[in-house]
Amino acid sequence: MTRKRSLPGPRLSAEQRREHILEAALPVFAAYGLHGASTLTIAEHAGISETYIFRLFGTKKELFLAVVERVHGQVMSVYRSVLENHPDQPLEAIQVAIRHAPVSQDKLLLLLQAYAACHDEDIQRVVRERFTDMYSYVAHKVEDRADVQTFFAYNMLSMITLAMGITDLASLAQGPATSLQEGG
Repeated sequence: MTRKRSLPGPRLSAEQRREHILEAALPVFAAYGLHGASTLTIAEHAGISETYIFRLFGTKKELFLAVVERVHGQVMSVYRSVLENHPDQPLEAIQVAIRHAPVSQDKLLLLLQAYAACHDEDIQRVVRERFTDMYSYVAHKVEDRADVQTFFAYNMLSMITLAMGITDLASLAQGPATSLQEGG
């Protein structure tokens, strides 16, 4: 039996195949979390065999952690870019960037799934390290520690509301029925 090649075009490098799998895994892990996601579903989304996932990542948890690391890296890239370009008003600039950037709901949900999976020591370690990196970087750029804490509290609120499909925090003041109807 000949296996049909799923990825169009020239043969991908190992790194390109790895990135392709991480992209395919993101929406699955975002929707179902570590324990609910199926590597078979991820393999189908990626157009590869399930065996190939295990060859590249070893375990489903390692794949999940690779996706978490990737998303955290993307968030840090936004933070770095904004903070370097707006040193006078760093927190305001990041808040504007986050609220107006084309944020992938899958990425937000993946981060929430990662926080929820912190009962696992390996996941907790990685998530804690990435959050500490993020917090330290912002704290280094912003002098007032209270502002840093407020900023991260605002970001968590933004992440949760965006995950629910609420794009305007002011709409929450109109009451739960109105603001939640906006999200679908």
